Amino acid sequence: MQFSTSTSFAQPSGISLSSDLKEAYIADSESSSIRALDLKTGGSRLLAGGDPFFADNLFKFGDHDGAGPEVLLQHPLGVLCGKDGQIYIADSYNHKIWDKILKFSHGDTSEKLVALVPWWTT
Repeated sequence: MQFSTSTSFAQPSGISLSSDLKEAYIADSESSSIRALDLKTGGSRLLAGGDPFFADNLFKFGDHDGAGPEVLLQHPLGVLCGKDGQIYIADSYNHKIWDKILKFSHGDTSEKLVALVPWWTT
């Protein structure tokens, strides 16, 4: 897994621990992104939404299904990691609850985002 050595948040609004207690998942509402924070090193990586190159970009938002930075969220306020590792995202301005499905690629130890699709919407 590739983690940055510096972490920047615009407005962290929700936090949940991973099921193995090695990461914290953070909903950063102003950057419209979900980030994983490595609790041992303090480094972070982008999981969904946001700008993969400029974390302080507050104008990459919207409503789009996809993987990683292809996903467009708008002001996510909450994130929850279930016991099974499933991550649920409260995407407030899009009126959706998303679920993030992770899997390991064959022969690769890094996590790959398979899909981010609406689990519940109004």
